[in-house]
Amino acid sequence: MSVLRPHLFDGVPLTRAAAAAAVPLRTAQRWLASYKADGAAGLIRAPRSDRAKRRRIPAELVTLIEGWAVRRPVPRVAEVHREAVRVAAERGWPAPSYPVVRRIITAVDPGLVASAHDPNTYRDEFERALRRELAHNDL
Repeated sequence: MSVLRPHLFDGVPLTRAAAAAAVPLRTAQRWLASYKADGAAGLIRAPRSDRAKRRRIPAELVTLIEGWAVRRPVPRVAEVHREAVRVAAERGWPAPSYPVVRRIITAVDPGLVASAHDPNTYRDEFERALRRELAHNDL
């Protein structure tokens, strides 16, 4: 809005207002058209339609990667990535990149990872609320 304000309220030509704000003229023109069509709401950026969706990786492969991530002993991301690439090649799927595999692994529920890798850690970290409720109810 700060780019359009001088043009809309002070009568400054759009070319000068865009240049002063270091915004390309075509961008300023698009913003002005959106503002005229929808008001200030037209200047709000719409979220990406594919946000939080994995475009190229089949859901089955994501499930496999999550399953490999909770194996014991704890696998390295590189090991899981190599296994995912091998399975993807066997099934004719596009191979996931290393950062994608790492993102899938880090998105796995921490409670699930703790329960799979070290039950004592799970008990200490994730069952505290249950123990507190039980202890409180026993009184």
